[in-house]
Amino acid sequence: MKKYICLILATLILTTAVLMSGYVIKNDTAEVKVFALSPENVNNTVTANGKLQYSEKQSVKTKGYGIIKEINVKNKNKVKKGDLLFSYYHLNKDMEQMLTGYYDIQSAFTALKNSSLKEQLINEVKNNAEIQQVYSEYSGTISDLSYSNDDVVTKNAEVMKISDPSSLEIPININETYIDQITTGQRVEINFTAIPQKTFQGTVVKIADEASQTNGLTGKETTICVTVKLNEQKTEKIRIGYSADCSVITSTDENVLVIPYEYIRSDDNGDYVFKVKNNFAKKVYLKTGKEYKNGTEIISGLSENDMVIKNCDDVYHGQKIKIIGE
Repeated sequence: MKKYICLILATLILTTAVLMSGYVIKNDTAEVKVFALSPENVNNTVTANGKLQYSEKQSVKTKGYGIIKEINVKNKNKVKKGDLLFSYYHLNKDMEQMLTGYYDIQSAFTALKNSSLKEQLINEVKNNAEIQQVYSEYSGTISDLSYSNDDVVTKNAEVMKISDPSSLEIPININETYIDQITTGQRVEINFTAIPQKTFQGTVVKIADEASQTNGLTGKETTICVTVKLNEQKTEKIRIGYSADCSVITSTDENVLVIPYEYIRSDDNGDYVFKVKNNFAKKVYLKTGKEYKNGTEIISGLSENDMVIKNCDDVYHGQKIKIIGE
């Protein structure tokens, strides 16, 4: 009897061991997503950030010395060509010539408009002035309006600007190290922080003649302002003042094997990835080349059509692999 009991127990133990070993083997298989390598054309870029603004701002100025009579618009108002913008008391030529004979009228007006004699100046001008009405020569949006009724204006004073709402641009500061790679007409990929799901297109339209000092990640740096024009018109999703990352495409490398940065790991022996070979994970060390925006060039270690494991932190060399997606 004891013999049969021992045999039954041994059989149960053996069966359990077999079942458990099958469970372990099954659960030791890693389910992974993979990236299939294939040659592609990759853009070389110079990247900088800026803020969206209106491109073309037409300056609206006075023709002579005088006093603002009435401002008929406000900032952000939309106007059409021919709309009345403002009127002012324009000092007549006889009075202007008489004043010029005594002192520098430009300096006098500049000094008097902020002095205790301002009221006297206003009355004097009103008594010796012609009312001039200024109409819009463009259709657009009012901006940079900084004058009010009874303000003193000098000759050619900029009272406001009119912006073309259909023309948008992004000024960006390019480090002097990279400016030789930038030319007008180059294509630009634009990503707004507020609209991360879409890439917009732009064009380099202007490169400043002079450099300036700007604040960078490592402190002060010498940069040149480059103007990028947005190729698309303003919509409800695009707002003036949005932050934008601009990638100027300087050249294109053809038929390059590129792997995304997030697939690569490193140890004491260098950079490596796990690729799938015969349904098993294989650790492969890489020799990399140029750095691109979305990945790095593969010089050796991988070939076309190799399948690289994406979620490889929990994978080890020689582990059985089950591919669940690409």
